[in-house]
Amino acid sequence: MLRQRILTSFFIIPLTIFILFFLEKNLCIFFMGLALGVGFWEWLKLSGIKMLMHKVLALVGFVFVMAIISLMSNYWLFYFLATGLAFWLVGIVIVVTYPSSRWIFVHVFFRSVFGLFVLLPAFAAFVYIKSHPEFEFLMLFLLAIVCSADIGAFLVGRKWGLKPLAKAISPGKSWAGFYGGIGVSCCMATLVAFFSKSSPIVFDWISFIGILIITTVIVVFSVIGDLIESILKREIGVKDSGSILPGHGGILDRIDSWTAAIPVYGFFVCWMSWPML
Repeated sequence: MLRQRILTSFFIIPLTIFILFFLEKNLCIFFMGLALGVGFWEWLKLSGIKMLMHKVLALVGFVFVMAIISLMSNYWLFYFLATGLAFWLVGIVIVVTYPSSRWIFVHVFFRSVFGLFVLLPAFAAFVYIKSHPEFEFLMLFLLAIVCSADIGAFLVGRKWGLKPLAKAISPGKSWAGFYGGIGVSCCMATLVAFFSKSSPIVFDWISFIGILIITTVIVVFSVIGDLIESILKREIGVKDSGSILPGHGGILDRIDSWTAAIPVYGFFVCWMSWPML
């Protein structure tokens, strides 16, 4: 299992970097849309839709909406980002109140619609960020936050993780891991913000504090994204969303944190005109 996970990572990481930073805009958006389309298909299966025709029609509708989003101006994309932020704020309530909030996941229809709010704002955020003049820095900054948060949470949680973060949802996650993830991601985000060649940010104490706040908020939402998918999988009794990535599970298992982090991040970038203040 570990060997498969490592081998798959050696394939996924270079491919993702190539798609994000070396492909031209439309091709990059196409491949991100393809990944999210596979993720939505997995979500439909997790939702409990049995008939193939229903899943195919839902996927066609999802792809159609993504095609429209890819053609939208930043003005309209902002509304998708705002919707994503509002949804993930509700997601915090769902996680904090679980298992009382499990009624939301009872009906197949509601579980399916839930997936639209998880994935479509994420796609809109990616389209917006990809079109941003500071795309290279913005994506590198987000990668530093989310990836280092995962690594920090794993290392610190394994060593000192005694108190569960959300025992009813994911017993393996701990408060120590949560704080460790924030700490490591703050360090990495600071390095990227002030020392990467693509960074437009000049160091001062206000910028430094702003970086810490942004990073902490993004990490919190990335954890919520992870926990929301964990709730769905727990409710239907499965471990992984799929098996397309050997050793990792499905696409959703790899992007659950990102689906929450990127629309919140995109909203902040759009609303505050960051980093070009």
